[in-house]
Amino acid sequence: MAFSNIQKDMQSFFNAVAKGVREDMNANLVHHLDINFRDTALGFHKAAARIANDENYIEGDAKGSWERVIRKLCSNWNEGSTGLTPGQVFTTVRQTARAGGGLRSIGVPNATVIDFSQNGCTI
Repeated sequence: MAFSNIQKDMQSFFNAVAKGVREDMNANLVHHLDINFRDTALGFHKAAARIANDENYIEGDAKGSWERVIRKLCSNWNEGSTGLTPGQVFTTVRQTARAGGGLRSIGVPNATVIDFSQNGCTI
């Protein structure tokens, strides 16, 4: 149950960021979104612990686990993944059963990785 809630909260967070960025881009504004892996991981860890009502909701290195996931996601954007151009930001969506099921990555128009380092990513 807690994992389902975490997934919903993460999806809501990314949807809200994407919606705001899309609206600003449609208004011809340019934004740089800096994602610091450690700070972002800490935020997700705190939110997940609050949802689970348990500071130690994951055994072991929970903050490190979040950091590896976020770094991998940004790394996939930077390097290109599932046939997308390197630097193209994408989102993963679930296809309907009629379309063959499974997951599919689609590009987010006008969003590009402009800097990638060991500590963070700028989009």
